[in-house]
Amino acid sequence: MKIAQYGTTIVVMHAIVHERQGFVHKEIPVPLSRLQNLFVGVVVTLTPIIAAILLWTQFYRIGSWIVLS
Repeated sequence: MKIAQYGTTIVVMHAIVHERQGFVHKEIPVPLSRLQNLFVGVVVTLTPIIAAILLWTQFYRIGSWIVLS
């Protein structure tokens, strides 16, 4: 249970930092290709959220590996 709480805290902090960085990228125009946008969307945004969900299920070991990687 502690692993899920700590891991979820890490994912929430990551999401806050990522959101602020995304805002800065909008203010200072940083051109990204479609492939780069897809990478950011899947790997940087979606994967930690999926890992946090897995931490609260029977697949918590997989979720913890994803959070730590």
